[in-house]
Amino acid sequence: MAGGNIWSKTGRDIVNILEKVSSNEHTWEEATDKSEREALKANELNEGETEEETIHNLEQEHDELVLQLNWWRKSNEQ
Repeated sequence: MAGGNIWSKTGRDIVNILEKVSSNEHTWEEATDKSEREALKANELNEGETEEETIHNLEQEHDELVLQLNWWRKSNEQ
């Protein structure tokens, strides 16, 4: 996973964002505020990534987290 700085937010905040995005109620932009996106972008770009690489990596991380969230939901339903 590129740039561990995304994890400076609490786990609960991340789960809330993922729930909004994965439920298709909100886009990534609606689920996060502008300052959060700018901070994430700055953190990633400071590590030498281009904006395209940052977007690609964040999309991959999002997909992985949605899978983990879905697994977590299933395991807690039982």
